[in-house]
Amino acid sequence: MTVRVNKSSFNIREKLSELERPIGLKGSELMRSETAQEARNFVSAGRKNVLINGSMLIYQRGASTGVTSVNNYGPDRQYYIITYGTYTITQQPDAPTGAGFAFSADIDCTTAESPAAGDSLIHRISPLEGYDSEKFAYGTPEAKTSTVSFWIKCSYADSFTLAIIDHDNQRSCFRSFTINQANTWEYKTLTFPGDTSGNGADNDNTLGLGLDLIIGGGTDWRGSSAPEGVWNTRSNNQDSYLTKNSTSFGTSTSHTMNITGVQWEFGHNATEFEHRRYGEELALCQRYYLKYGMDDLYGIEAAYSSTGVENFHASTAIATGAMVDSDDAILTMHLPVMMRARPSVNIVDSRISNGATYYNNATVIQNNNSSRAMFSALVDNGGTMTAGEGAVLCIKGNGYIELDAEL
Repeated sequence: MTVRVNKSSFNIREKLSELERPIGLKGSELMRSETAQEARNFVSAGRKNVLINGSMLIYQRGASTGVTSVNNYGPDRQYYIITYGTYTITQQPDAPTGAGFAFSADIDCTTAESPAAGDSLIHRISPLEGYDSEKFAYGTPEAKTSTVSFWIKCSYADSFTLAIIDHDNQRSCFRSFTINQANTWEYKTLTFPGDTSGNGADNDNTLGLGLDLIIGGGTDWRGSSAPEGVWNTRSNNQDSYLTKNSTSFGTSTSHTMNITGVQWEFGHNATEFEHRRYGEELALCQRYYLKYGMDDLYGIEAAYSSTGVENFHASTAIATGAMVDSDDAILTMHLPVMMRARPSVNIVDSRISNGATYYNNATVIQNNNSSRAMFSALVDNGGTMTAGEGAVLCIKGNGYIELDAEL
């Protein structure tokens, strides 16, 4: 005799998710995934952090002191937009214990000031080019939800705001968060919906999406009640960014703030921070900014001739070329990475040598002919050189060369 038993179909993923064995939030979502791609997105396989230097590891510029204006950098890819107060911005060996971080970006108020209505203090965290913003699929029905996670410490308990800024379409979405205890590292996660409106990011090397930590500001930043977690015209959102704040950062010289471990990834949940190797993180930063000093370019210990006069051997070679007349030389150097755009160039305490003679006059850049892949400049060295001879651009002591292609 044959016995046939019929049972209605069921979803094995749902049944497994009902088991008493704890599988966590991510595990529960994974069990409910419908496709392989959806499962991959849930576990964040592969590269996931769209930001550069979120661990504040790379610090090419060094400290910014007496800061009172825009575009003042601390750790690479972190800059501060400031219109009130005076601050020092540094990398500090201060990080949450056991989280795998060695450094944080630190802003320290040195001169307090109450903000005027339109004043603001904003930390822009590793802004994205259009090339890297396009993957968010904003402006389409498939616009992606994303989550930002970070460690933060402030000298006082308060509420602050994090906003995604779509610079191509002048739209934004913001969420507030609360620091519960002064001088204590706290871990925060904020999830943002994708923006299905607008036209999406421009597929180019200009500023696309920005992640702005709004630290303080005047009444223009507090006056409305636009809802959190909703995309809106940037101007409509801006006057609500600080509505929940009880005080303004920068109104006391006791105010400090540290942040590290910033990760921006797709999905509804934060995952463990993606640590990159130092060399890889440095190369990513150098697309936007390069700085070379004595120790970075074939460094030679300071040496002097028997008469005590500095000579070529007390310097470090940067670039090579040829003298074109008595006071000018064309000099070039290949760059280690392709920079975002043609960089601006600044050289501090540089000189020219032809190997036999050290022309100890301050060198000034007359024409910056650099490209994304090469430093090239016509420099002036004050005369007495001979046209047609080879030339070497050198830096002395604490001198340096910097190339800037920041967004």
